Amino acid sequence: MKVTPPGCLPARRAFFRGIALIELLIVIAILSLLGGFASVILNRANAAARQLKCASNLRQIGVAVNAYATDNGGQLPGPIFGGQPAYYTPYTKDGFLLTFLAPYLNLPLTPKTSPLRAEIFVCPAWKAAVPRELDKPFSRIYVMQNLGRFRDGTSGFPFGYPKSGDQPEKGPVRMTMLESPAQTAVMWDLDHYSIDGFMLNTSVHSGKRNYLYFDGRVELR
Repeated sequence: MKVTPPGCLPARRAFFRGIALIELLIVIAILSLLGGFASVILNRANAAARQLKCASNLRQIGVAVNAYATDNGGQLPGPIFGGQPAYYTPYTKDGFLLTFLAPYLNLPLTPKTSPLRAEIFVCPAWKAAVPRELDKPFSRIYVMQNLGRFRDGTSGFPFGYPKSGDQPEKGPVRMTMLESPAQTAVMWDLDHYSIDGFMLNTSVHSGKRNYLYFDGRVELR
């Protein structure tokens, strides 16, 4: 009778053990690959969801801008600054769009000494990219149109601008002054802009921006 030396497996058993180890490594490699694909797909899905939520917010803001104009003889809200944060202070002249639109967006109007944050003005992709900046009331998230073309052949700030240094305050125009409202953006995602040491080098929507137009549509480009 053939005796197997201690600590040694029969050749057949060692062969099958080697096969089982190779199969296990193959399974692990396949699972790792599938996990990578799943992660990419999930990231893309999350990015798409954030972009759509941002677009939805902008559409609501567009409705509010038009409602404000309707209630004010066609005049746009303003004067306001070019860069816009997600904060506002009710009953103040702070140069922020939300202060004018708060009643039209069902935002709180309780007077407070500190600014209030409006989530509808928070781009979810921006929030995911720089969450700590959201607690800073003056971190700009969107930028307003500052070079609209008017029917009289001139161009300028449709929403006007507040007094700054030697620059006098300029009031907003009526929407009917716009040469082509459907082709004129109201506002869009802000990047390449520095304030308080903060800068986004590229748009948070995979290198593209959401644009809100005066006719209410939102375009990603």
